[in-house]
Amino acid sequence: TDPNTIARAIDAFNLSDVADIPGQILSAGQKKRLSLARLLVAPRKLWLLDEPSVSLDAVSTQILADVVRVHCGDGGMMIAATHLDMGIDESRQLFLSQTNTPPQTSKSGQAGAMEEAV
Repeated sequence: TDPNTIARAIDAFNLSDVADIPGQILSAGQKKRLSLARLLVAPRKLWLLDEPSVSLDAVSTQILADVVRVHCGDGGMMIAATHLDMGIDESRQLFLSQTNTPPQTSKSGQAGAMEEAV
């Protein structure tokens, strides 16, 4: 793989400060960002993601949303199973309920399962 492509992926997910640290000692959020950066190194038209924003802070979730927008703007597509709003207004959502309506938010602020496709 081209070193410039790897460097751009590391930069895209703000991993430059930990680029030389073995993956097994990264935090959960850093590991998640590293796994998402791999999407940019081995490009595919369709991204199938399971809970892609889990363990991400607000800044990293926004970075993910921006990366997804660029990917979709370049003709790609993402299908993600998530319980969290990914902040992608352009998305189409499929709520997995009999009524296909947004689930009620619980007292903890968590919504029910849904898939988000861009």
